[in-house]
Amino acid sequence: MKQLLAALAFLLAPALTHASPITFGFTGVASFGFGPFSGTYTFDSVATPDANYAYTTYFFMGAPYGMTIDVGALHLSFPVLQISIQNDLITGDSRAPTPIADLYFVRGSTGTSSDPFGQFFLHDCYGTALSDENLLSVPNVDLFRPSCSAGDEVVIHGPGIPFAAGQMTGVFLASVTEKIPEPASWWLMGLGLMAMVRVGRRTA
Repeated sequence: MKQLLAALAFLLAPALTHASPITFGFTGVASFGFGPFSGTYTFDSVATPDANYAYTTYFFMGAPYGMTIDVGALHLSFPVLQISIQNDLITGDSRAPTPIADLYFVRGSTGTSSDPFGQFFLHDCYGTALSDENLLSVPNVDLFRPSCSAGDEVVIHGPGIPFAAGQMTGVFLASVTEKIPEPASWWLMGLGLMAMVRVGRRTA
C-alpha cells in the first residue's frame, strides 16, 4: 500500500509543479494625438533567464504568453515577449548622476526586428528603483522618475500606428491564471493508481 501511494505521488508531481501564467497590466499616454493606451503582458511565473544574454533577460513565445496594446480603437497583439531586468547595473557613464542604474525593459513583437512591435523602457539612473531582478516584482513607475533615459519611455509601431511614443503611467498585477496540468496522461495514470489503492484496501 505504501509503495502504491509513493508511486502515485511521484507520478503526480510533474503535473502539480507546472507554472502559472502571470499577467501584468500597464497604462500610459501616447504622443502624436493617439492619447491614452493600455495593455498587458503575460509570462511564465517560474521561467529562467536566457543564458545567451549578459543581463537578466527572459523570452516567451506563443499562447498564453505575449503582449497586447490598445490605443483608441486599435488593438495590437504580439506573440513574442521579452523582459529584461537589471538591478544596480554599473554603467560607467560619466554623464550620469551615479555610476549605477536600474533598468526594466519589456518588448512585444512578432519575432523579427522589422515587424510591428510595442515596448517600454524604464530607466532609473540613481539605482534605487529596483531591489532585485525578480520576474514577479511589479515595477513601480513612480520610482523611475525622473527618468534619465534618452527619449520616450514607450514606443508603439503597428498597423494604423506608423509610430507613437509616450510615457508610462502605471504597471500593475492584472491576473494569475492557474495552468491546466499537462500532459493529461499523468492524471489518468494517477487515477489508475488511486483505484488500485482502493481495491487493495477492500481486499486487505
